[in-house]
Amino acid sequence: MSSIWSSLSGVRTHQFMLDVIGNNLANANTNAFKASRVTFAEMISQTLNPASSPTATMGGRNPAQIGLGVEVGAVVRDFSQGGLKDTGNPLDLTMDGDGFMVLHNGTNMVFSRSSTFGIDATNYLVDSVTGYRLLNLDNEPIRIPYDEQIPAQATSTITCGGNLSADAAIPETELFATVTPLKAGGAPVTAATALNAIDTLSGAYVAGDTIEIAGTRRDGSAFTATFTYGVDGTTVGDLVSAINTAFGAEATAALEADGNISLTAVQSGDASFSLGLSNGGANGVDWAEHSLYVVQDGANGGTRKSSIITYDSRGKSHIVAFTFTRTGEREWDLTAEISDDDGTLTKSTVTGLRFNTDGSFNSVAEQGATAQQITIDFGVAAEAQSITLNFGTAGGFDGLTMFGGSSSAAASGQDGYAAGTLKDITIGPDGKVEGVYTNGQLRDIAQVLVATFDNPEGLESLGQGVWGSTVNSGEPILGTAMAGRAGALSSAVLEGSNVDSAEELTNLIVAQNGFQLSARAMAVSNRIIQELANVV
Repeated sequence: MSSIWSSLSGVRTHQFMLDVIGNNLANANTNAFKASRVTFAEMISQTLNPASSPTATMGGRNPAQIGLGVEVGAVVRDFSQGGLKDTGNPLDLTMDGDGFMVLHNGTNMVFSRSSTFGIDATNYLVDSVTGYRLLNLDNEPIRIPYDEQIPAQATSTITCGGNLSADAAIPETELFATVTPLKAGGAPVTAATALNAIDTLSGAYVAGDTIEIAGTRRDGSAFTATFTYGVDGTTVGDLVSAINTAFGAEATAALEADGNISLTAVQSGDASFSLGLSNGGANGVDWAEHSLYVVQDGANGGTRKSSIITYDSRGKSHIVAFTFTRTGEREWDLTAEISDDDGTLTKSTVTGLRFNTDGSFNSVAEQGATAQQITIDFGVAAEAQSITLNFGTAGGFDGLTMFGGSSSAAASGQDGYAAGTLKDITIGPDGKVEGVYTNGQLRDIAQVLVATFDNPEGLESLGQGVWGSTVNSGEPILGTAMAGRAGALSSAVLEGSNVDSAEELTNLIVAQNGFQLSARAMAVSNRIIQELANVV
């Protein structure tokens, strides 16, 4: 009687199904656990009568077979994604999508979907459960260089951006001119006209007579000078030359075509110039009729100030202040300043920042290799350094602009930094491990090695959330996260179990019923055997 053996196989296979369900439910809260399911297969059947084909007079017959029980066909892993949960720990790593992180157990590569990592005593990144080391793209363990320092870097470039207002005041140049022009015979004088030929002459100059030149310079300081007739000259042009000499490089005197003497400041901006002429004796021109008045007051152009921290060759910080000053319709100058305690600016200006009519940056009027540089001499404390100022792309809007509205121009960035040590790490979705240093710098440390498989269901569980490859999983396809079939690597996240508790409880009832039915059939078969024994 085969029924007792068939029933026994049913008990055994349903017991196996209960084992799988129990394991699934036990791991309902295990990180990255992958649930299994059991499939059954009928065992070999006993053929009582083989099949026969139909004939001309008889129909065909189907085979008569009795099954000899059931066996486990397969145990299949479900590698679908489990739920993701935030942990706040940046060293908790999970594959979001296909793929496995690659670890080394001291002998072979092994693979993990989700792990809580930590830093061991030798600064290696290891699985906190197994101690296995996480590998990088070179198949080497990832080491976090907490014991290393990056050296300081001196500032070599400063980036400027923002707007210099087109509404800012345009600088004005101070200008003086005589109230009434000088004339000789009713016609405007020229440089060659003799002073004694001027119409307002009250008595001819003789050798030794003087004309006093008195006034104030740009800063308001007073000065006097004397023009001696016959010694310094005798013409209007000679007098104008004497006025020029008296003002030096601050202002320029000229004789205009209409006979007026003018005085123009060399530089635009607010100024306190004045000029008066008078005779040293009774003879001479009536200068009261030709006094000078202000035709145009000097005025400063609009300004915009900014500052930025820079670094010298030792990594010491210094504040450099910048002043943008409008010097023309579409032109500005830049002047840099630094504290005397920090150093000396041996080149502190960039002249002629020009803009196009659409407000985009044009160019720098100053020419030469150092046109867009400032130079700081730190004395013996550190090496002198030249810093290039980047104002943007010519014709572009990626740097300084000149639109209407308020000014927002500023020194927005620089490439120097102090020495620093590793403070923290971050791990990006592509698996790049980036170091965050105490000086604010970011440096790539490594990139996590990721593996995918043609048949991940063929992997074997090694316990503790770790998997090993088999002949049926195929060789690992190594690469990086977010490349090929590999998903992203999520930091501060752990993958939950993909066990569906409701489904497992339903399967538990099914397995229990199957077990009970097989056990009941075995009991009935046993009683029949006992009855046969009693007959004997």
